[in-house]
Amino acid sequence: MAKLMSSFLPDEKWVLIMDRTNWKFGKVHINILMLAVAYNGMAIPIIWVLLPKERKQGNSNYRDRIRIVNKFINIFGVDKIEVLVADREFIGEVWFRWLKKRKVSFVIRIKNGHKVKIGRGDIKVQSLFSSLKVNQHAFYRTRKTIYSYQYLSLIALRVKNEYIILATNIKQEKALSYYKKRWEIETLFSAFKIRGFNLEETHMSANHKIDSLIAILSLAFVWCYTIGEWLNSKKAIKTLNHGRKAKSLFLAGFEYLDDIFSNYQLRGRQLAFVIRQFNIGGD
Repeated sequence: MAKLMSSFLPDEKWVLIMDRTNWKFGKVHINILMLAVAYNGMAIPIIWVLLPKERKQGNSNYRDRIRIVNKFINIFGVDKIEVLVADREFIGEVWFRWLKKRKVSFVIRIKNGHKVKIGRGDIKVQSLFSSLKVNQHAFYRTRKTIYSYQYLSLIALRVKNEYIILATNIKQEKALSYYKKRWEIETLFSAFKIRGFNLEETHMSANHKIDSLIAILSLAFVWCYTIGEWLNSKKAIKTLNHGRKAKSLFLAGFEYLDDIFSNYQLRGRQLAFVIRQFNIGGD
């Protein structure tokens, strides 16, 4: 599946996004840890694992993270990773040491209360950026040790009363723009669960069945997105004042395919066309 999904993507280094999505069916907790590739405002799923159901809180541990990134490296190689982007759930000493050992470039958000050394004492990392105003960002002047990883750069962005603090082993100037791509996996999860496939309504609870369902939905997602790109090339989807399109490319393609399959007896030519567009893998 990873190789199949990768055939949709450009042959270049990728910005990988790691995140987790979850829902509850009855008393069963379903948690999916996923690696996806940032792509034109969306994220394309590449590798995922179903986490054990007994973890009711659902959080991944360092073994899960190492397992999924190792899978990616074994298939594509570490040089395929432009940078790995992740949120505050994906932190910890063993995990950071492993990223350093495998020479993985990353931008990971850390908790505001994480303590760093200043002189002979320790202070919360948020205190380093206390002078920031809303919507301002800043780079800290010296590198710090974060989760036993020495010489990491720190970047902070203040949003209202919240600080987004990032630790990275790449150039500071690029880190924030990479991290902003993290929201692209949220649009993927939204397409899976709310604005499209209604994944949470499945009555499946066995991990192997959900794994197969995610594979099918991933292919369907790429198909919808491909059709959305084609529709947008014919007639550009209106862009709103905030800079985003009135309708995502995925949703445009989803609605177009839904209309064709709902009226396939009258839409034979269009049906043949969209099937030809489903050309993942080049076959």
